[in-house]
Amino acid sequence: MKLLKNLEKPQSSHNSLQRILSLGMGQSNFLIQLYKELKTRNSTLSFSIDGFKDISKGATHQDTSVFDRLHDFDALNITKSEKTVGFFKLLFHVVFWRFLFFELSLGKGPRGLIRFIKHEVTTYITLKKHIVPLGYDVYQFHFCVAENLKYIHYLPKHAKTVCSFWGSDLFRTNTKRNNFFVTKALQKAAKVTIQTPEMGASLFQKHGNFIKNKIVYAQFALATEIYDTIDAYETQPNVLAAYKTELGIKQDAIVVTIGYNANSAFRHIEILEQLNLLPSAVKSNMACILPLTYARKNRYLKKIEKVINQLDFQVITLSEYMGAEAIAQLRLITDVQVQLPTSDALSGSVTEV
Repeated sequence: MKLLKNLEKPQSSHNSLQRILSLGMGQSNFLIQLYKELKTRNSTLSFSIDGFKDISKGATHQDTSVFDRLHDFDALNITKSEKTVGFFKLLFHVVFWRFLFFELSLGKGPRGLIRFIKHEVTTYITLKKHIVPLGYDVYQFHFCVAENLKYIHYLPKHAKTVCSFWGSDLFRTNTKRNNFFVTKALQKAAKVTIQTPEMGASLFQKHGNFIKNKIVYAQFALATEIYDTIDAYETQPNVLAAYKTELGIKQDAIVVTIGYNANSAFRHIEILEQLNLLPSAVKSNMACILPLTYARKNRYLKKIEKVINQLDFQVITLSEYMGAEAIAQLRLITDVQVQLPTSDALSGSVTEV
């Protein structure tokens, strides 16, 4: 796995520290793995992150030691006087006017334009007063949608920037407004990372061939510890039997697992409805598990619950954070993994099963 060729080796003979700030999506289960792997390959790299999201809900084994600093720039208090000064400074910024005229072209009314201007002022002040002075060498933007890329537009011209696509940001977000701001960000980026050449072809078609000379094909790092845990439990049938009992599953049942989080893009409802068409003899000996431990939205969860209540086979929903031991046991008791998301580029669960 390579993130940036120029980050794999020390940048100078005296191994000077390269300080990298992660912006955009701060999801722990991907970024901790990624930056730990990069750090093992180059000890001169230092990582900090904005908006870190610990999906473990504070579980002690979520090791954040790879990050030197955890920032939360959205939580900073920007005073009225700072906003006033920022507004007048933006009036002399070409990027601001270019974006303002684009918003006008979308037919936004006065309220929409006021919200846009306030957003740009806050972004500009946060960047200039609280981010740039920290002196990071590289700014890496994760999950490339308009809001996650907001700071890149006002960074100094000499700033080294990386835009990293995850998958859903490319395939599931396709509005005129989002595409405009993402394209502008990619024009400014020094490097753009994406998982595969096939995804790259979609990226070029959507945002332009100018990106080709910036592309680095880089699969995300995958933590291998989970495989050691799977190997350990594979030789402990009593533990797996106990896990089935804990979930209320018969020992001889066929276990079907759907997806790995509660995002509606995993189409749990459609899959459950199809499974319900199976012969009764099959369904009577089938247990379906839905890991819904993160990306939870109450409205969608209620829809799932309503569908489950109409089914005549066993469905178990998991809502609590799962550590490595629980994940390993779930992978081992799974007979069939059903994975039909609208798009996905980071599906470690399939590999684990």
